[in-house]
Amino acid sequence: MRELEVQVKEQIIAYGQAQAEASHGEQPIGICVGADETFYGLPILVAIELASGFIFSETECENRTYATWWEQVSGW
Repeated sequence: MRELEVQVKEQIIAYGQAQAEASHGEQPIGICVGADETFYGLPILVAIELASGFIFSETECENRTYATWWEQVSGW
């Protein structure tokens, strides 16, 4: 049983290493960010990654100028 346990642990470690190597692509993954304004009371400025739906920024703001948008997104 101990021998089997050692073999299983070795296989788990090897699998983890193989997955880690496979997950690192040779080219960086690009993102596609979309921006929109929604209105629930005040305008809400929303910046979202379109493929995954990840929200980078969501801010309630009266001012909808370029400068305001830039202030919200320049941090990331």
